[in-house]
Amino acid sequence: MPPLPLLYSLLSLPLYLFFHSDGIPDNWQLKAIADFDGDGKADMLWQNTTTGDVYVWLMDGAGIIGGGFVVRGMPALWQLLTVADYNGDGKAKSP
Repeated sequence: MPPLPLLYSLLSLPLYLFFHSDGIPDNWQLKAIADFDGDGKADMLWQNTTTGDVYVWLMDGAGIIGGGFVVRGMPALWQLLTVADYNGDGKAKSP
């Protein structure tokens, strides 16, 4: 799992500042910022380009409050391209 980021929303505008340490391995890529748990806060979805693993950080607007692997062992050549709320439940999903 990549090191912890800081993610802030300023004045309720859709503006995010993303800070991280230099310790994030190159094989972890940020694939999406979306609300995955339906709490109205932006969460972060990462994919490991070596293993294919997909990991989500559940955020509360000030930091990480949870998370875990969404997929493990997906072929590394398969890349996550988009996320959306496909069934109208207020939570983003990958297709």
